Amino acid sequence: FDKDFPLKMAKLCKYADVILPNISEAAFMTGMPYPGENASNECIKDLLLSLAKLGSKKIVITGVESADHKFGFMGYEQKSFLNTTLPKSK
Repeated sequence: FDKDFPLKMAKLCKYADVILPNISEAAFMTGMPYPGENASNECIKDLLLSLAKLGSKKIVITGVESADHKFGFMGYEQKSFLNTTLPKSK
């Protein structure tokens, strides 16, 4: 995994109907700073919007943790956000 890998993956996004990166992959592909695993919803939305500019129709960022420590994902499709969390498994 070198610096060229996320750039090549980002170029492939325009051909994808759906992409499912985690937070760190999303940051690498967009060139945005890695916000950490406890990224705010606004930060995740910024990542989603940056990923949308790459051309994919539907984007889901996995590994999103809410303020109340629930685990899930946040998605984006055609100007609409979706946020789903589940209780963390013990």
